[in-house]
Amino acid sequence: MSRPLTPPVDFAVVTFPTGSRPLSGALSTELASLHEAELIRLVELVLVERRPDGELLEHDLDDIGDLRSTAGALGAVLDAGQRRRLLDAVPMDVIAVIVVWECTWAETFVSLARELGGQVVAGGLVHSGAADPG
Repeated sequence: MSRPLTPPVDFAVVTFPTGSRPLSGALSTELASLHEAELIRLVELVLVERRPDGELLEHDLDDIGDLRSTAGALGAVLDAGQRRRLLDAVPMDVIAVIVVWECTWAETFVSLARELGGQVVAGGLVHSGAADPG
C-alpha cells in the first residue's frame, strides 16, 4: 500500500542589518527559482524586524510579487509553539527572513523508504561553518 508523499519540512531564520531589504533582489529570485524547479515548495515566508526595545514587527511582502502567492499559511505546518520559537530566534536590532519550505526533492526518497518499511526518525541541516571537520 502506497503512502502519500510527505516531504521533510525545513526552515531558516536569516538575519540582516536593520534597514536592509533582503527580499528585494537576489534572495527572492533564488527562492522563486528553487520553487519553480520543484526542489522546494515554499510554505511560508515572513519578514520581521526586532527593534532594540524587543518589539517584533512583521513587514509587508508586497515587493516580492509572485513569490508571496506561492507560500501557504505558517499555521498549516507549524503549531503555535514552533512558530513562537522561530520568532524568538530573531535577535534584537535586526531584520530577519523566516522561510519554511518542504523539501520536494526528497519526496520520492522518503516515500520509497516508507514502502520498504523504513521510518524517518531524524533530520536536520548542518550549516556551513557550524561543523568542525577536524
